[in-house]
Amino acid sequence: MKAFWGLTLAAGLSASPAAAALSGWYDSAEKIAVILADAAIADQHRQMPLRGIENIGTNKDGADLWQVESQECRMQVALRAVPPKGVGKTTYEVAGRSACD
Repeated sequence: MKAFWGLTLAAGLSASPAAAALSGWYDSAEKIAVILADAAIADQHRQMPLRGIENIGTNKDGADLWQVESQECRMQVALRAVPPKGVGKTTYEVAGRSACD
């Protein structure tokens, strides 16, 4: 009986919120969706077709840096992680953006 409760406890601990994290693929997709949904970024690119969106690292504050490029604009966008309140996935928000190069 003790072994049963020990296994039950171990299974419960392994199903903690950390075990429910998104894979890198889906986490990147979440970040790209935040960039594409930001109207100010779209307006800064004058609604031109995108050429690419690339993760280029992190800034000194720990925000993810993404390079967004269209026909006439290349800019950097910083995304800040917003942890969930309780159980759930981390979401992201635009923390800053550069002018077009």
